Amino acid sequence: MSTSTPTNVAHDLHLHASDYMPDQCEKESLRAVVTDQDTTLRDLDARIAALEVQLLQLLSERQDVLRSSTVKRALLAPIRKLAPEIIGQIFELCTNDEIVPGARRIITATAAPILLSQVCKKWRHVALMTPQLWTNIALESTTRLTLQVNPFIVISEWLRRSGALAVDVYLGDGLDKVCNAPKNAAAFRTCMGVLGDEFYRCRSFHVTNSFPTVLAAIFPVNRCRDASLLRDFRVIPTTSTLPLRPLVLGQITAPNLESIDVYRPSTFFDSLCMDYSRLRHLRWNTSTVRNDRESSLDALAHILERCPNLEECEIVHPSHSASATEKSVVSVPSLKRLSLKFTLQADPSPLFSILHTPGLESLTLEQTSPISNIPGFGGALATFLSGSSAPLRTLRMTRLVLSADDAALFGPLKHVETLDLNGCFVQPAFLGGLTPRDGEHPDAWAVPRLETLSFGASMFPAQALEEVVQKRLAKPTAPEVDVKYRPHLKALKLSQCRLTGDDMRIVVRFAEYLEELDVIITAEAL
Repeated sequence: MSTSTPTNVAHDLHLHASDYMPDQCEKESLRAVVTDQDTTLRDLDARIAALEVQLLQLLSERQDVLRSSTVKRALLAPIRKLAPEIIGQIFELCTNDEIVPGARRIITATAAPILLSQVCKKWRHVALMTPQLWTNIALESTTRLTLQVNPFIVISEWLRRSGALAVDVYLGDGLDKVCNAPKNAAAFRTCMGVLGDEFYRCRSFHVTNSFPTVLAAIFPVNRCRDASLLRDFRVIPTTSTLPLRPLVLGQITAPNLESIDVYRPSTFFDSLCMDYSRLRHLRWNTSTVRNDRESSLDALAHILERCPNLEECEIVHPSHSASATEKSVVSVPSLKRLSLKFTLQADPSPLFSILHTPGLESLTLEQTSPISNIPGFGGALATFLSGSSAPLRTLRMTRLVLSADDAALFGPLKHVETLDLNGCFVQPAFLGGLTPRDGEHPDAWAVPRLETLSFGASMFPAQALEEVVQKRLAKPTAPEVDVKYRPHLKALKLSQCRLTGDDMRIVVRFAEYLEELDVIITAEAL
């Protein structure tokens, strides 16, 4: 047998797998080879250990060089040229609501300003020294989960960081459960006390379900809170869990209030000391009130007559079967947009009898009960609209049964451009009021300037609609009409209406004459 070399591993494995048995001489030779290989292994291990020490030294040197290079590269970054004031202004843009219109910035750990303060020491210093970042105090029940802290502690901290600037406060859904928890009682009382003392800095104040507890803590009885900066005041319950007893609040001095949206309005108006001439938006909500004093039209009329510059008004359940016994007709010439939400038990007709809106441009009537007919509704509405000298351009009605008796409301609609009958049951006789007579001058038509006719989710007779549209699209035959006259009807919206195959055939006939046709085609219609 030939002695294998120390590195001939394949040969050694071949012998190991065979039945070969070395003799005495070969055993002594193998022992000498193994002793030499053990010595070689010890030398290799020593060399590897030395190289590992050298590698660790090189890795450490590399880490030091990389850290130094990173720092020097950061020194060359253009952002270091910016003054802290400029960086603060950039941070402000990150928290600007105008970037996402209508978005409410709820405080979370994954958004500005908290996120900006966690990037580096300098950014945190800039963020904390920029009070504009902390003027939006918007909390919901999720705040505790995202920040892992009591949300009421956040309010106190935000007020401190905002310095002396005006703040916007929003206390949203779910906080009522948090503030009523026994373990949060002390933090809640401390926070509300701080917020009450700093209320003079509030620019807007919105509170939802937690409002009874919050308001009683912020506006205690026998205390007067200065709210000179307050522009927007909203107290809106979003659940049916409401207190039956009336709220008793301290005085709130808000001379610059422009928008108010409150539940139990009489309670708040008794507590508010304000300049009504500045009020632009009013939402009067008595949807669950049972007190005649609060729900009567007299109280509403008393407020409206003191608001000479009111532009937008939303009234929810305006009467509760109460009648205006003390007030005569109230004129609000500045009112441009009026929205009424009512039920069969809160018929808005008494409101029409006391309200005069010569500048009204948009009217929305939403019946919140199941679709139903209100006797005399069309006539009362027509009488109300006839007193408007300014052109009403938009009329929206929801969940009403519209019959021939209601067609009387078309008379005052000389300037209406959009008629939206959303969810209404439209009878043929009602649509007949929109159909021009043969040879009739366009100026004599009902709603002569109608451009958009919408029947969103409404039930209507397609054949009656076909006659209305065809006659409004046809060239008028009256000899005194200019041949260049073009019909005003431009858009027909039938979104979510249930159309049969015959209905679809009727609709597509005049599709080419319209600028916009909004219709959902279903398999049933095809």
